[in-house]
Amino acid sequence: MKYSKLDIKEKVVTRREAEQIVGLSSVAFQHHLRQKNIVPFKENGAGKGKVQLFWREDLKKISEVDNMKKAVLTEEQVQQLAKKCEGMEDVSIIKDFPGRDHITFKNGDFRVEVVIDVNSTKVKAYALVGLSEFGTEETNVTTVEELYSTLRNYEKYFLTGGEATRTMLWIKQMFM
Repeated sequence: MKYSKLDIKEKVVTRREAEQIVGLSSVAFQHHLRQKNIVPFKENGAGKGKVQLFWREDLKKISEVDNMKKAVLTEEQVQQLAKKCEGMEDVSIIKDFPGRDHITFKNGDFRVEVVIDVNSTKVKAYALVGLSEFGTEETNVTTVEELYSTLRNYEKYFLTGGEATRTMLWIKQMFM
């Protein structure tokens, strides 16, 4: 198929344009590039001078797939969040293994856990009495908006601390 210059200009986008089309932050977009969820059709150079070009049609298909909107934190984001939460008594971050993170919000016996791994994000709320969990409620989320909304809903029932609220806002900002 032959394309005119105008056709190519409309069909080919830069990395920054691609980030906007799929609705991801620069850091989240980089994560998906590393995971090969997004693949540029042409690359040239290395480091900060690297040029990456993408087909607009491919990006539109990708942006429609819920998988691209999973609430997955990159290693860098988890480190940033952990640094911000240092010293907080009602928020803790645990790395099980690479690609799987736990963020726990605590208020007395009540807990809200966010388990984030490469394929999914789960929010779990419960009361911890001794070593037993009571009243457990779990929600799987697929977008950052759902994650933030679910945390805010659980906060009404289980959390009262300002530190937890600030942490939730940081999580939201990392993805948007």
